[in-house]
Amino acid sequence: LKLFRASKSSPSPPTFLIQPERPMLRGAVRRLAAVAGGKWDGQVMIDLCVVPLGCGVSVRKEVTEVEKVLRRYEAEGKIACRLHAYGTNVSGKWDDVMGAVREAHEVLHNDLGVVRITSSLRMGTRIDKTQTMDEKVAAVEEGLKR
Repeated sequence: LKLFRASKSSPSPPTFLIQPERPMLRGAVRRLAAVAGGKWDGQVMIDLCVVPLGCGVSVRKEVTEVEKVLRRYEAEGKIACRLHAYGTNVSGKWDDVMGAVREAHEVLHNDLGVVRITSSLRMGTRIDKTQTMDEKVAAVEEGLKR
C-alpha cells in the first residue's frame, strides 16, 4: 500500500489517501471506504414470485398481467426487470420496486378477481458498489470460463 497526501496546500490537518499496489486491493479499498462513509441510495434488487391461488392449474394469464405491470414500470424508467422460469428479478429505487409489487397485487385482486395471492420476495441492498442484474450474471459467467 502507498499513502499519498490528498492536498499539500490545505491549511487543515493532512488527509492521506491509500493507493493499493495490486488491482484486487483497489476494489477492496474502494468498497471499504464506501462502507465506512457510504450511505444507502435506496437501490434494491429483488427476486419476486407471485402465485395467485384458486385460479386452477395454469396461472399464465395472471402471471402475464403481473409482467405487464412490471414492464410498464420498466418502460417508464422506474425499474429494470428480467422474467425467469419461476419469477422475475426486479431492480430500482425501493419505492418504485415496491410500488410495482403493490400494483401487481392490485391488478390481480381488483381487475382479475383473484381472491388470494401468495408472493415470495428475496431482496438485496448494498452500499459498497452499484451492480446491475446483467453484471451479476456476467460475473458468474466469467467465473465459469476459468
